[in-house]
Amino acid sequence: MFGTLEKRLEVFFGKPSVDFTVEQNMLITWSSMYDSIAESSECPGDEVMEDDDALDGWLILQRRKREAQMGQASAGKVIDNEKIANAGEVFIMTGNTQEDMDRVSSLNSPHITAAKKSRFKALKDSGKPIEVQNLPDVRQDIKMESHNKMRDTLRGG
Repeated sequence: MFGTLEKRLEVFFGKPSVDFTVEQNMLITWSSMYDSIAESSECPGDEVMEDDDALDGWLILQRRKREAQMGQASAGKVIDNEKIANAGEVFIMTGNTQEDMDRVSSLNSPHITAAKKSRFKALKDSGKPIEVQNLPDVRQDIKMESHNKMRDTLRGG
């Protein structure tokens, strides 16, 4: 009806866009942000859209998801090598900041995160080096493998 968004805004505010006040520009910016959120494929419900704190939380979650996806994509480039992709463990060098270490650590699956936690606890409780085959997660993997072999043998496989 009125053409471009800029022309519609000029009609709405009754002056050219170059003459908009700071408040009018802020209103346009916030309106655009809410429009973008509403058009999102993961659009939150109305109750979240109406609650500023809940919407802030939703935006933070979306940012974290995006960062995690970008981190996994960049890690995927590192571990696309067939030898690395089939490895049991992959060590990725990081910078010296906690943020760098957390970013790499976030690439681990929940299962691996739990295994790391149990390893650190076992080492701390032991107070001395532990042979790899005696680490809790490795012992569990060995038991599972043994169980699976026994099951396959009993089934005749």
